[in-house]
Amino acid sequence: MARARSLWTGSLSFGLVNVPVSLVSAVRDQNLHFHQIHKKTHERLHVSYVCTKEKTPVDYSEIAHGFETGDEYVMLTDDELAAAQLEKTRTYLVAVRAKGDLLALTSMLFQQEVRPTDELDLPTRKRPGKAKVDRAVALVEALGADFDHDAYKDRYRRRLRKLVKDKEAGETIKAPPAPKAPGPPPDIMEALKASLDEVRAGAGSG
Repeated sequence: MARARSLWTGSLSFGLVNVPVSLVSAVRDQNLHFHQIHKKTHERLHVSYVCTKEKTPVDYSEIAHGFETGDEYVMLTDDELAAAQLEKTRTYLVAVRAKGDLLALTSMLFQQEVRPTDELDLPTRKRPGKAKVDRAVALVEALGADFDHDAYKDRYRRRLRKLVKDKEAGETIKAPPAPKAPGPPPDIMEALKASLDEVRAGAGSG
């Protein structure tokens, strides 16, 4: 397997100490990538930018940046946009944590990017009774277990790869039946009790 290429090399500073680091992507692209094809000719398509006024394609060199302010646009050049990047690069908010013998870097959002909860249109409901809360807590604790990453597989990607192979082999692909309409919601107490009894019965038989 080919070694992962570093995306960036630099250093982490802790006071007067500089630690050289190399940034490598922690994920691998295993998605199936499809091209957009003309259904009639089976030839690949390409995307072009068209001026909505002149109805003609626009070359990339003629594309500018405009910020809409109502009926008009504030036009900015690449050099003017660079004035907002005093450090010559965009600032990202990240968290650095130890992961085994390595350091894991996780990108974060700035506070202004996080939607406040008071903007959510949540339904107004009565606070659940103590019996419901206790039974829900018991169910969560009964289902609790150490997280096993290997236990979770991307079944969609597996099915999609098989579908492509079947189609290549000349098989007919049939669309799955439409899902059934959901029935009325069950009584929450009865559902919690049934779920908890099922979990406990499974734990007892194991």
